[in-house]
Amino acid sequence: MDGHSGADPFGTVFWPGSLLGVRLLKERMSSIPIGSNILVLGCGTGVEAIGAASLSPTFSVRALDLNPLSLSLLERAATERFLSSQITTQRFDLTSADPLPLEGVDVVMACDILYNQELATEVGRRCYEILSRPNPPSLIVTDSQRFHGTDFLVEMNARLLVENPDHETVMWGDEKLNNVTSSGILVPDDQVYDILVRYISL
Repeated sequence: MDGHSGADPFGTVFWPGSLLGVRLLKERMSSIPIGSNILVLGCGTGVEAIGAASLSPTFSVRALDLNPLSLSLLERAATERFLSSQITTQRFDLTSADPLPLEGVDVVMACDILYNQELATEVGRRCYEILSRPNPPSLIVTDSQRFHGTDFLVEMNARLLVENPDHETVMWGDEKLNNVTSSGILVPDDQVYDILVRYISL
């Protein structure tokens, strides 16, 4: 997903922001239409895609990632959970010049994909692409790691305000997750911890 070849250890790890992303989506169920189309950027292990599809049998989820392994694992998980009819996958590089497949999309989710400053800049560019559309879809972004240089909001807000001086400034919120259990390639054993996750929910 970062535009480079080779293994992506981040994308195959379970991150707490994915849990919060699904929780934020669930909290908004009353305002999300039946039959909504949900786009997941950098789907990684597929927590958001599986979680979103599980919230309603009417939801259609398109999950994007550059890593074929992540997409393959998600497809297998969707089949095992009888959600394959709701979830489609697509190989997509967020750092490319290709536009996001936003036509007909009601909600966009980008959970815990701010691995470094370069990628955070690209995520900010994609968020601008989303929010600058007429009648933009809902947007959920989460970040549990807060790596140095990954706060893209200043630049994104500046671009949005140039285009529309009345645009409301987008700000991070914070939510604490307790007793999170996670593991992955970088964390071979289960870890249980509390963590403060920053998020955007528009």
